[in-house]
Amino acid sequence: MSKSFSFGARTTADKVLAGIDLSGKRFVVTGCNSGIGFETMSAFTANGGQVLGLARSLVDAQAACAKVSPGATPLACDLADLESVAAAAAAIPKLKSALNDSDVMTRAIASTSIKLIDPRAATLQH
Repeated sequence: MSKSFSFGARTTADKVLAGIDLSGKRFVVTGCNSGIGFETMSAFTANGGQVLGLARSLVDAQAACAKVSPGATPLACDLADLESVAAAAAAIPKLKSALNDSDVMTRAIASTSIKLIDPRAATLQH
């Protein structure tokens, strides 16, 4: 018998991930220092995930990562600074897939060699 879940607009990341072991899984979270990015990073690390937390400045990323888990790795990635984006991209190990909710990031990703699976959600894979 399969278990049915009902998620809606008020469902938290913690509720969605309840009971899911993310040990050994690696995630890149943009905007890790506030809002949805911070809550997502918090939920991933709480369930055993390894997170690379990106924010516009290294100081912001470090502060956010320190709040959620000593295992979260901070990275600077300011989309207004292409050298910052290139440095962050070089620091990120190869990923199997990613999901990004930022339209700006979607356009940046689309200009790379990464294949977009669903451009509406910027779901991608190598």
